[in-house]
Amino acid sequence: QEHLGGKLPADTVFIAPQAMDSTWYPHSFLEPREKNQPKLSSALSVVSRTLAEINKHIPPERVILVGFSQGACLAAGYIAEYGTVHCRSLLLFSGAIGGSDAA
Repeated sequence: QEHLGGKLPADTVFIAPQAMDSTWYPHSFLEPREKNQPKLSSALSVVSRTLAEINKHIPPERVILVGFSQGACLAAGYIAEYGTVHCRSLLLFSGAIGGSDAA
């Protein structure tokens, strides 16, 4: 937080789940969703379970889902599929909703 110019509240917490084998899904986010299954569904489930666990201690209106690169694609896909039930907003760096069936 010191490196962020003291802009964040002192009680700010960062939680970063680690993808198994350093990837959330095996192929590009531009591929059809089916090509990234079952890893993509498993990854979305990890995000859902993690947010649900966080919400036991922190209300959704105080949670921001952040993602970088493949994590940004995953976060965007999560919000597209489930909405902001478990978090207030979304912050993405270098990512997009992928797959040929993306809205």
